[in-house]
Amino acid sequence: MMSSRQVSNNVKNRSPPSNVGGPSPLPLHRDPSYDWSLDFRNSPTLESKFLHAVPENIRSAATKYQIDLPTEALQWLDSHGGHYEMIADPNSDQIKRWLDTKTICGMSDAEIHSYFEFEKHLHLCESPRLSCNSRLTPATALNYEKHCRMFWNFLAVIGDYDSMLLLLVPDASRSYCPSVNHQSIVSYCNHRYLSAKTPLCNGLSNIPLLDINGKRVLAEGTVNNYKWLKSLFGALSFLHGHRNQEASYREFCQPCYDNFSQGSRNPCLHHGHHLDFSFSGNPIRSVHIKGYISWLERQNHLRGYNPVRRQALLPSDVSDIHHYLKGRQYDLQSLKFYVMMLNSLEGAMRYVGFQSVLFSNF
Repeated sequence: MMSSRQVSNNVKNRSPPSNVGGPSPLPLHRDPSYDWSLDFRNSPTLESKFLHAVPENIRSAATKYQIDLPTEALQWLDSHGGHYEMIADPNSDQIKRWLDTKTICGMSDAEIHSYFEFEKHLHLCESPRLSCNSRLTPATALNYEKHCRMFWNFLAVIGDYDSMLLLLVPDASRSYCPSVNHQSIVSYCNHRYLSAKTPLCNGLSNIPLLDINGKRVLAEGTVNNYKWLKSLFGALSFLHGHRNQEASYREFCQPCYDNFSQGSRNPCLHHGHHLDFSFSGNPIRSVHIKGYISWLERQNHLRGYNPVRRQALLPSDVSDIHHYLKGRQYDLQSLKFYVMMLNSLEGAMRYVGFQSVLFSNF
């Protein structure tokens, strides 16, 4: 097994400088020469070049591991052209804002569900993937779903249908499926994190990463701060736990799989006590991913990236506060609380604290 230092050195040695490729003159989802954007606005390209192959090939992957896929999941893939079955909790703030837009407000419930299913490729309900964990807020669950959808699209690009099995909506039995390949996780993160149009390699190796059409995949480079990727790590770690795959991560072994495919449960000569016919365990806890995350942390430091400070309140939050104040007829006490809140947020974001200000100061 490779050490954390060896893993991070492999990534460092084969990763190009951060300025390789340079900026693209167009956003990549609008660049006709670029096929691999995971932006939702690039859905037509993803559908025509990659997602169309998912229904047939994910069935083959399931057959390979003797897995019976849920009928509902297969029906979704057939009717939605291989799109990820995204599930959005209607209690999340973003969905509430969508439901409050002019496009949606005049629709019936049936029309709303039809609109989201066929225009956005999502269901409005509590997620069967994530609902068993009461610690996840609706906003976190929706954020996890977004990351899983982008990861699903990337797996379709590179043809890793084995790893896609775990992202299907599970049936009640939560039957076995292979763990996600750690190389695909690293490739996806590099696709988002390295500079735009950097030629990608397969995970931690030096092997060029090709899409299902045989073209070299170039990075999209839409992530500047690696911490944004932590949501993907959290989502994948949770989904493996939901499938009871929390054991130490073990890699696929071809001789073990050959025995398995022939009906034998005997491991190969190198794995005397464990039949490694598929990836198993939680890849996020593997030495490979831990070493890769360490490399990302160092790379972030070398880039000298400083996130631009954002406003603490969303426009919708300001609107909610305005409606509240209007309902209170703009009484002085409510206005004082509002000003105190704005000042406290501003002070906290400057790291100067807000401990000495009193209500009487206003």
